[in-house]
Amino acid sequence: KTFKNNGLIYKNDELGRCYPVSECASSVLDCLKKGLQYTHILLETEVKNIVKENNRYYVEYKTGGELFDYVVCCSGSMASNLGSIKAYDYLKQLNVGISNLKASLAPVIVYEDLSLLKGVRVKCNVKLLDEQGCVCYDENGEILFKEDALSGIVVFNASSIINRKNSKYKIVLDLSCGMSEDELHSYIRDNSADVSNIFKGFLNDKLAEYILKRISINNEIKGETINKIIKEICCLSFNVKGLYPLKEAQVCSGGIKLSEINENLELNKYSNVYVAGELLDIDGISGGYNLQFAWSSAGVIANDIIRKLN
Repeated sequence: KTFKNNGLIYKNDELGRCYPVSECASSVLDCLKKGLQYTHILLETEVKNIVKENNRYYVEYKTGGELFDYVVCCSGSMASNLGSIKAYDYLKQLNVGISNLKASLAPVIVYEDLSLLKGVRVKCNVKLLDEQGCVCYDENGEILFKEDALSGIVVFNASSIINRKNSKYKIVLDLSCGMSEDELHSYIRDNSADVSNIFKGFLNDKLAEYILKRISINNEIKGETINKIIKEICCLSFNVKGLYPLKEAQVCSGGIKLSEINENLELNKYSNVYVAGELLDIDGISGGYNLQFAWSSAGVIANDIIRKLN
């Protein structure tokens, strides 16, 4: 109701996850800013430092400062250029432990040349495999090919695993659309007379060309070649090189260590100083979970402050 009253229109996907109709995170931010226009909250105010003075805290701004009884740190992260590293700087001055900051929910860079596929979108099954061949993540969704990377929500979700463990990962796409290997074999055999048009009506033209180039097929398709094509369709694999940087990620992995806070998200070392949202070392997959955590953590903090005031 709050979002609707402030002009945000959202939609649910087949899993019940919520997204703005615009599919832009900035729409949510604009909506929240609109809700603040009748309050006395200063926006876009750079905080330079937080200093404890007796039982209160002096918050130093770029243009001055004020004393406060309670401080809530909730300035977000550097992901998508929506936050700032300065938030971590002033918390470091309070001697608070911070884990490494890394991109999450970001396009995955691969070693293979994807220039032929740039801009192609395809719905398929996506698996993330570690160097032992174990499946770390498995989801159906849409892939967007970039010149050097794989993108799309399902890839973003896989990236949240990639950034947590140092391993040689592979992303494997199943493009079979539920067809069995026997059905694929019959389809390819029946259309093998014209190699250039073998996948018409089944795969995107550029994707078909890419697969045929990967297995070096030019003119003739025989029995063993059909098996190679089927393998590429069912297990089109890409070797992971890394993730796009934080400025192009949706969220930041890492942040204030959870050992630094109590159950009310209050710093153990400083009473009445709280940390909420993405500043904490907590992040989830796509679908509104990170936004929900920001709001839920704010609710926990607000309730604790109200309890103390009463």
